[in-house]
Amino acid sequence: MTATLAAARVACIALMLAGCAGGKGLAANASVPAARGPVGWDVFRRMDLLPLLRAGVHAHLESSYDRRGGNDDGFQGTWSCRRRTPQGRCVLAQQTGPGEIDSIWFTRNRGDVRRTGTLRIELDGRRVLDAPLQDVVDGRLGPPFAFPLVANARRSSGGVYIKVPMPFQRSMRITTARNPHFFHIDYRTFDDATGVPAFDPRDRVSDVLAELREAGRRMPPAAGSLESVSPGLQLNGPATIRELRFRLPPGTSISRARLTIAFDGRRTVDAPLSALLGGGGTVRSLLAAQGGRTAVAWWPMPFRQSATIQVRGIAGVTVQALLDRQSPLPAALATGEAGYLHATWHRGRTRPGRDWLVLDTPGPGLLVGLAATMEGPRSRRYLEGDDRIVADGTLLHGTGTEDFYEGGWSFNRGPFTLPLTGNPVHQRHGAADVTTAYRWLMGDAVPFRRHLRFTFEHGDRDRVAGRYSSTAVWYGPSG
Repeated sequence: MTATLAAARVACIALMLAGCAGGKGLAANASVPAARGPVGWDVFRRMDLLPLLRAGVHAHLESSYDRRGGNDDGFQGTWSCRRRTPQGRCVLAQQTGPGEIDSIWFTRNRGDVRRTGTLRIELDGRRVLDAPLQDVVDGRLGPPFAFPLVANARRSSGGVYIKVPMPFQRSMRITTARNPHFFHIDYRTFDDATGVPAFDPRDRVSDVLAELREAGRRMPPAAGSLESVSPGLQLNGPATIRELRFRLPPGTSISRARLTIAFDGRRTVDAPLSALLGGGGTVRSLLAAQGGRTAVAWWPMPFRQSATIQVRGIAGVTVQALLDRQSPLPAALATGEAGYLHATWHRGRTRPGRDWLVLDTPGPGLLVGLAATMEGPRSRRYLEGDDRIVADGTLLHGTGTEDFYEGGWSFNRGPFTLPLTGNPVHQRHGAADVTTAYRWLMGDAVPFRRHLRFTFEHGDRDRVAGRYSSTAVWYGPSG
């Protein structure tokens, strides 16, 4: 054991309460619902079930990306309308069968989307939203279309988004009055409609909005018992880690710390600590927070027998783990319905003509997040690179790097941190420009049974050189 590890002080808070659903404790019970995972508002109310691998669920992405392989991802609006309705509306997405809309993003005119006109969403033949897009993202409609479930370009640095989960049982269609130029829509389909609720646009979801508005500031519940644990933080199962809290000694930087975690004897996390928490800087998000000497991760981490947590690079780090010993997830690991937490880290120089590789792995699994730091020229043209995910042969092709993080125009309002997306750091050093960004995937997580490959272009057609580091967060088998 290294001197660094020997110097670490560790403690473990073991929660004996069933169904702790997060730092604020949104209601949850100890039973596992359908293996497809949370649907509707349970996306936020049952974050404890994020590790479920979502059998029978398929991710889809509609976007305005340039089908010719160039960079016209919305500048001319060439690829923004699938077709026109008889009334002349622009059809962005249409699907039959059961599913759920989970994330919608737009930009144009430096983030001013007034010229797009009305956004109309029809579910199962019902019109659940029909209002000017700018009013929607400004929060003028009120709950559930309220911040931070919606955000305008001022809050999301150049882009606008809607993250209200909208399930449907038979059909969905999304249209705009005029060509929206840049957009992407993340939605998923289900093999069957069993248990899929109807979306109610009048639901005020005060509990969800309160939780999101407190993102990154949550405190652990007072109930529980404190145990002393040997250096290296070896935990005995079965249990699910609901929180890891790190306290750094004075005068140290989180950028020097590296986190490794082995679940049931297999290491699945080996990455810079800051990368698992949003990449650096000040982060106040739903699943991670960092700033000053304190850093916290709220990723659910189930294990059956043991979990060993180590922090290298800094001596004297205090680590606390909040455990749910009534969690149903360890049993779901045994049946293959749930996965272990993984953090896959890469760092290096980009290569001309080749995408930056984020993750390439066999299934089954569930992609739930990405944090990245990108260094390129001061022009920031490296951000023109599209995001590309191929999950079991299905292509999810986005429109640009800052668009993936749901900003726009090279994050033209500057750094920001929100519950599910952020650009916490932007720096310039001489001729170099450095951007750090994160995006956590909840309802829009990407399940895969056979294989997933996740890459980014670095600039238009991989023609801008840079230095990148990326950490993909996902759930899957330990081996």
